[in-house]
Amino acid sequence: MRKPESGISVRHKFFGFLAILSVSRMRFACFTKRSDAPTLIRCLMAAFEYVGGLPQSVLTDRMTSVLVGVEDGALQWQKEVSDFLASLAITPHVCKPYTPQTKGKVERTVGVLKAGFWPGVTFSDLDDLNAQVRSWCDRFNQQPHATTHVPPTVRLAEEGLRPLPTGWAWERFATEQRRVSWDGYLSYDGVLYGLPATVAGLPPLAGTTVQVRERA
Repeated sequence: MRKPESGISVRHKFFGFLAILSVSRMRFACFTKRSDAPTLIRCLMAAFEYVGGLPQSVLTDRMTSVLVGVEDGALQWQKEVSDFLASLAITPHVCKPYTPQTKGKVERTVGVLKAGFWPGVTFSDLDDLNAQVRSWCDRFNQQPHATTHVPPTVRLAEEGLRPLPTGWAWERFATEQRRVSWDGYLSYDGVLYGLPATVAGLPPLAGTTVQVRERA
């Protein structure tokens, strides 16, 4: 429920992303407008940036943004996500069907988020909501975990995370392809953005496919 400056609550649909490291129990959460593969990649990037490194592997739900399907018993990975993880030398795994206990740490985190963060939350926009949940994660990760009895921030070094790529080697994963219409517009998150008819030294953009990245 979003509460704008007018004071009138407006209902919106957002998607939640949750991640937890297996050793330290370091948690990360954010909310998005979409649940497609490019959005999942940006959420994973945000999670890796939050914990300060790359894990050896990831375990996810069997969602369409990760799996296209199963053919003759072989998993058909979503190409964008598969390429992203392969480029970072991260091994992907998905849960077995109908076995939520496979990812019990995340399932419990959903309950913790619903009970400890969500009740009574009001926000002006998606950025405000994500800033609030980020602060909640910061506080939660500094408290002793119920299982390990040690704050996740203290045990984080035991994860053995690898360094993040830098510069364009990292930023390129956050881009999406968009088709520019013949009248010079592209659509992103339901909004049309006008592009200049010409850019110095480049052919006209109308009718072409461009790389788009959201910043701030």
